[in-house]
Formats: sequence, structure tokens, C-alpha cells
Amino acid sequence: MAGILYRARTLLASLAVTTDSASGADKIGSTAIVGLSGTTVQSQLESLVTKLQAQDDCERLQAATSGDITASVTATFLGIALQAGTIPRAVLYVGNTGTDASNALNLELDVLINTVSIFTTKPKLDKTAADGARTNVAGTGVTVGVVNAAANIVAAGDIITYTLTLVRTASPSDEMDTAKAEVQLANALLA
Repeated sequence: MAGILYRARTLLASLAVTTDSASGADKIGSTAIVGLSGTTVQSQLESLVTKLQAQDDCERLQAATSGDITASVTATFLGIALQAGTIPRAVLYVGNTGTDASNALNLELDVLINTVSIFTTKPKLDKTAADGARTNVAGTGVTVGVVNAAANIVAAGDIITYTLTLVRTASPSDEMDTAKAEVQLANALLA
């Protein structure tokens, strides 16, 4: 009897382990589930997470301007969150970054949830960035945005707006043009 109790305790202790590749879920077998791989609870859960991430089940809100950018854009409606989740990323794109000798010329994006910014560092492109630059890739003249995890949570019905702040002289020799802002909303399951 003592041997059976010892084995039962050992088995229960091994199921409580949370170490990767040695967890309890790695030791519990499971019948095949169509569309998932693996024969353990852990491998099937990992397969499910991979499938969900691959679906990129995100809502994308986009706004674009065409032509020369000669003024800032303030508190412009971008959309309404359809479900709870987060905004993990927002990207600014500019077709032509412009030129203005030694004067400042840049465009900065802010994304707001019900008037509160999601950023700790706002994405920005300046005249030294390559034409066609995006703020999700670091480079010369590019400030990659940093999303504040404490301020990027959305609830269904939250209003998403954006602001483009343009810094320029009265007449740059070549204006920035064709701006695009893209905001990714991840649903609560993937957030």
C-alpha cells in the first residue's frame, strides 16, 4: 500500500511541474484534434496559440492623406473598437519625407483611446528618413513608437483618434507628402 501511495504522490507532483518540456501538460496525453498538432495537452495548446497568432486576427484602422502635408491634423476620428483588446502597434508612413535645408521638418503620430495617448514615445519621421519610411523599422530619421502597456487597453465602444503633428518652416523647399497611419487592434484573446 505504501508503494502505491508513493507512486500516486510522485505522479501528482510531476503533474504540478511548470518547467518547459517537463510540465504536467507535457505528460498528459490527448487524442488528436483536427487542425492541431501534438499528442499531449501542452503540444496541442502550443499548436492552437500558433494558429491564432498566424491568423493575425487583428482589426486594422487606417487613415491616409494624399498630396503635400502643410499643417498638423488634430484629434481625427479613426474608428471604434468592436471588442475588448489592446493596441499593440501603430505605424506612421510618409511617401516623401521632404527637404528644408537646415530647418526642422518632421511629422509625429499620436494615437488616442478616448483622448488618452497610447505612447510613451511617439513615432516620428523627419526629413532625413528615406522616402517611403515607416516607423516600425528603425533607421536614420525614424523614431520608432513605443506603446505604453498601461495605456493601450481598449474596451468595446472606445473611440480611437489620431493626431499628426507637423513641424516645419513657412515654406520648405520640398513638402512631406502622402502620410498614412495604421493602428492594429488585437482582440482580447490574443492580447
